[in-house]
Amino acid sequence: MGRRQQRRNSQPSGVGSSQHAGHHLVDGERAKIAGLDDGQRDRHGLEQFADRRVKAFRERCFQQLRNRFRASVHVQIASRSADRLVRGVQDPDKLNDETTYQRCFACGHRNESGLKLTFRRDGNRIIADYTPSERFQGFPGVLHGGVLATMLDETMSRTGALRRQWLMTGKLDIRYRRPAPVDQPLRVWGEIARERDGAVDAVGAVELLDGTVLAEARGMFLRMPDALADATVDQYPEFVNYWQS
Repeated sequence: MGRRQQRRNSQPSGVGSSQHAGHHLVDGERAKIAGLDDGQRDRHGLEQFADRRVKAFRERCFQQLRNRFRASVHVQIASRSADRLVRGVQDPDKLNDETTYQRCFACGHRNESGLKLTFRRDGNRIIADYTPSERFQGFPGVLHGGVLATMLDETMSRTGALRRQWLMTGKLDIRYRRPAPVDQPLRVWGEIARERDGAVDAVGAVELLDGTVLAEARGMFLRMPDALADATVDQYPEFVNYWQS
């Protein structure tokens, strides 16, 4: 009985030791797992830190590129502004095409089908006198309205020469007052009404020599694009004399 009791009494002690060892094992595994979690957390934190650094670097690069781009744009704008001064009309009184081109329908004297308008300056006005022939009539004896529009368009756009600019039509509103006769001298004039950045508002009229108004107009005219000015000079180098050197 003594031995059995001793074995029974020693049994719980062994079981307790095993349980205690098991607890140590579990605790050790938990520590390892916790260590892994800490490592993952450290790695995750490092990744977040790296992401923030990369993001900040990208933002600095983007800001530098944007600043350089803006500086480049400002330089280009300044350069184009200088070009516009160079490409202005050289002489405000140089109103008529004296090159070998002269093919404009309104003012080209080498265009046999055109109007061959010749302009002169009278103070702030650009003026041309013109006697239309029957070949430009609409109704019998009446000048076609499209010819009146052409006269106004060409004369009003020519006012840009007074500001050393070549202008192109952006908008033209015409009020026809009376039938315009053919085979009678007419006078067309144009003058600047208002100036805006890159544009000119002009007014004009076609009249009989006694001042009777046949048609009047108001229009907006834009500066000639640089590309067109360059192409014109490339094709007809004599036009360079119409721009400042």
